[in-house]
Amino acid sequence: MNIYATPNPITAQQIRALKGAQRMCFITRGGRTYIRAIREVEMHGFKTEADCEIDCHMQSTVYGGDQTGHYQHRHDITNAFAYLGVCKYDPCWQTTIKHLKAGDSLTLSWTADNNTGTLIDAGLHCDTLELLVHRTSKAGKHFIFTYHIDTSICPDNTARMIRGFSTRQAA
Repeated sequence: MNIYATPNPITAQQIRALKGAQRMCFITRGGRTYIRAIREVEMHGFKTEADCEIDCHMQSTVYGGDQTGHYQHRHDITNAFAYLGVCKYDPCWQTTIKHLKAGDSLTLSWTADNNTGTLIDAGLHCDTLELLVHRTSKAGKHFIFTYHIDTSICPDNTARMIRGFSTRQAA
């Protein structure tokens, strides 16, 4: 299994941005994978958005369209998006950010078509996103912590988490 870490370890300032964000976008597009932490701020009497973008590496797992359980790691997912709308009320996200430390490295791990027979029969796709947090101890031991971010089950349309990609063959 290939492990891809953040191009640069996260900083304390980036962790503060993640903790203070009201909304969060997880994006792979145009050869770039990153987290966008967004919060509303007031500037000169007007509300506007302030954001912090944190570059990450990307890992992808693509399952076949059948029920064999065979899969392969591929890096051809080029358009994926997940959104957390109200971060402070998402207990999984709150747990995730409480465990982050400056110096950690981040990987967005997208999984496409993690389907069951029922989903296949209904014409739906199950896509998921996990955040991998890479940490090296003072003794030099490497740890990877995995946090579930989101799951999307929908038809292959613009609402899909991993867009423009399907392992299914046309009927």
